[in-house]
Parts: sequence; structure tokens; C-alpha cells
Amino acid sequence: MRRFFDFAITFFENAATGSHEISSEVFAFFTRIHNGFADFKHLLNGEISDEQRKAFLDCVGQAGSDYRLNFYKNGFSGERENLQTGDVISFLKLGKQYIDHSIESNQRNDDLFHAYNLIDLKNKNAISIRRLYEMLEGQVAVLSSGYLSVAASISLLHSLRHSALYRADQASYLLYPNRRLPRFTEKNVIPPDLIKNAGLAEKSYLTGSRNIFTTDDAGNWHFASQFRNA
Repeated sequence: MRRFFDFAITFFENAATGSHEISSEVFAFFTRIHNGFADFKHLLNGEISDEQRKAFLDCVGQAGSDYRLNFYKNGFSGERENLQTGDVISFLKLGKQYIDHSIESNQRNDDLFHAYNLIDLKNKNAISIRRLYEMLEGQVAVLSSGYLSVAASISLLHSLRHSALYRADQASYLLYPNRRLPRFTEKNVIPPDLIKNAGLAEKSYLTGSRNIFTTDDAGNWHFASQFRNA
């Protein structure tokens, strides 16, 4: 994405026209996203809190939802607006600052970079992030992004060689580290405390819902084999 933003900035800086005619709906959507980026630009000065992350995503997310719902309901009106090339360039440069902040915040203590994160929406007023284990994809992405200096790239490559992603016996790299995965007999086992606290055992026996829960000879509880996700 960062490389694309660099390409797009150069493209529009060399554009022969000063404006571009687009639909009024896309123009309004662009304006709301651009304004949202500008309103939250101060967050780029430091670490973003879970509450600030939620506020920012609510802002730009609502803009996307409104655009989508309006299109589904009304379609395009046929009206046109002139989007100034300077506004496109300003938007792209601002967006690139968000990308750079995201890359920086995903650098690990060992100089590797997080490839993917999971978000937690349990708190309605905040969005927290849970990091995943290291992946080769994240290192390839940041090395080709144009973000790192020569020295930072060398440091990353050095850390990569000494990471769990490197296989010395093959002189090559893994996509992700070898991990101990649950054995077949360890899967689909419902913790006893959950069964007890939720009263699932009693409910299952009383209602005859053996098509949902079942027990094995050792007394362990499992979801029944015929139970399927919706």
C-alpha cells in the first residue's frame, strides 16, 4: 500500500489537469474520509490509545457505511463534482503518514515487524489489538515498502537470520515458526469449569440435547459430532 501511495502521489503531481470530474456521491465520500484523516492527524504524534483508535475507526467507518447504504438505496444520482488534483495529492500524502505510523507501531523489540493483528471489540468504547506470532510476510512487506533506511533494512535482515523463522538446516526461511499445535484428542474439549458454571451438563441431560453436547468414556465434554455451525 505504501508503494502504491508513492506511485499515486507522483502520478497526480505530474497530472496535466488541475481537476477530475467524479460522481457527487464519491466526492462526498472522499471529502468525509479526507476530513476524518485531518481531524485525527494529531494522533500520529505518538502511540494511539484503544479509545482513540475506536473514535478514529468510527469516524471513517461511518463515512464508508453511509456511502454504501446511500448507494444501495438510491444508486448514483448522475450529478458530478470537480475534485481538485491538489486535494487528491493532499489526501494521499496524509494517508501515507497514517501508513508510516502504522508501520512504526508494528515494529517489534527484535526489529522484526508484526504482519497481522487481531482486534478486540469487547469494550464498546475501545478497540484493542492482539499481536500474532512473527511471520515472514511482514518482513518481506516492510522491506519492499520503501519505508526502511538502508541501516534499518540491514538490522531487520540480521534479526531475521537469528529469528525462529530461519532454518539453518535448509539455509532458508519459514513462513511462520514451527509451533506445537493441539493434537486431535485435545481439540473440541469443553473446559469443565465452563460446563459447571453454565449448567450445561444439567441442561443437556434434562432437555435431552445430546445432539449438541456429548461426553466420552473419561467424562470429558465435547460438542457432539452432528452439531454444525450455522
